[in-house]
Amino acid sequence: MKLRTKLTFAFLVVGLVPLALASHSIFLSAEKAIDEEVEVRLLSLASGQKHRAASYVRQNEERFDLVASRTQLRLSAAEFLRSGDAAEARRIERILVDAVEGVEPLVAASILDASGRTVLSTDADRVGSEGGEPFLRTGPAGRSTPAFAVEDGALSLRIGGPLRLEGAVGGLVLEVDPEEFMNSLLLVEGLGRTGETILAARSPSGEAIYLTPAARRTLGSGASEEAVAAALGGERAVVRRGVDEDGRSVLAALEHLDPPGWAVVVQFDEEEAFARLARTRQLVLFIVLFACALTAGVSLFVARKITRPIVRLTRAARRIGSGDLSPVAVGRTSDSDELGILVAAFNDMASRLRGTYQAMEAEVDERKRAEGEARHLAAIVESSADAIYGMDLEGRVTSWNAAA
Repeated sequence: MKLRTKLTFAFLVVGLVPLALASHSIFLSAEKAIDEEVEVRLLSLASGQKHRAASYVRQNEERFDLVASRTQLRLSAAEFLRSGDAAEARRIERILVDAVEGVEPLVAASILDASGRTVLSTDADRVGSEGGEPFLRTGPAGRSTPAFAVEDGALSLRIGGPLRLEGAVGGLVLEVDPEEFMNSLLLVEGLGRTGETILAARSPSGEAIYLTPAARRTLGSGASEEAVAAALGGERAVVRRGVDEDGRSVLAALEHLDPPGWAVVVQFDEEEAFARLARTRQLVLFIVLFACALTAGVSLFVARKITRPIVRLTRAARRIGSGDLSPVAVGRTSDSDELGILVAAFNDMASRLRGTYQAMEAEVDERKRAEGEARHLAAIVESSADAIYGMDLEGRVTSWNAAA
């Protein structure tokens, strides 16, 4: 692996590893903050819807008290329940019709006898029906708690209680159309595009049912069922990764409303609830990718800047090895940094080698010239007709020519 590649890889590791760790930490912090914010928002909305439902319950209790407080109604009901007087029955019916027409959104009003059977009603279909005993049992305020009922797919709300009669036992039941109330729950500001409010209550068999303007709904998952059961039991709960009846993954918050013992459910699609988290994830990913590209570019630039003089020095060393002692040109370097010092030392070494080589060439040339002169003189001596002797300092003859 070349030095430039090694340096680039090292710079990438040094730059990207801390960046990746920091980005991951930032995203986890953002995820936790957004998760807490979504939970607080859900619980806040659920609490607001709980208070809205509680206000609706109080309104209907006030409607019951308003109708039940009519003196003529109590007197006529007592007489009718004792004697069955038809005139009193007609008088009661007029009072009930007047109450239904004058108090919105009442849709029916009925009188019960001591056994809970409906004996008079503005809805003729209810006359003679049984099952009104729960409305004869009083709560702390002298009336029963409001109860939802689902009959033939239609949702209704009934509230009732015993009438204060002299010499007889009977009760009054008012039936309210909850559609306006349900629609007001669904149209609360802050629920967003997919948010909705559902009221959960217990059916006569004790099971949890989910009430909407249409009929029943369910969150679908076992964990959601447990959370709703806990909310119906008086606890506050948050459901994560619930699934509604349409198969959507939802996030829900549940509040308990007592009385009448309902659970108020506020839910959102998880996709909408955590849309900001998804945008944050995309933003962090974009920043990381941009930083990776920037780091890669800077790493490559710095690695090239560092290795370019070294590469040229390597090429120069090869040229010197092949006999080329020309100065090294490595581009711009600072005389004070290590590369500048290395280049200066390398050029100085090349200059010294070049001087040594030139001196050696001059010496060789001088020797060749001296040897040529010696050969020339020897040729003259050898061809001379005179006898020529050569002696050393001690007088011994060391050489002579042919004439000697």
